[in-house]
Amino acid sequence: MNTTISRPENCTCSNEQLLALVQEYTKLSKLIKPCDEDIDRITVILELAQYDPELSSLIDKADDLIADELGLCIDS
Repeated sequence: MNTTISRPENCTCSNEQLLALVQEYTKLSKLIKPCDEDIDRITVILELAQYDPELSSLIDKADDLIADELGLCIDS
């Protein structure tokens, strides 16, 4: 599987693409023992987020929700 991506010409995803990517990222991030392909896919999604601010923001929010769900958040 080729996981190397170059900077896309059009750096924005459609709403449907954003939803699908964030759902996939969330599912993969919750795996207890991800396989190499799962890790590669997470890497690709995070690389895409470097070029798409909306995807990056949604992944940040997903990370917050995952951390809260797993009890990793410390309330200040």
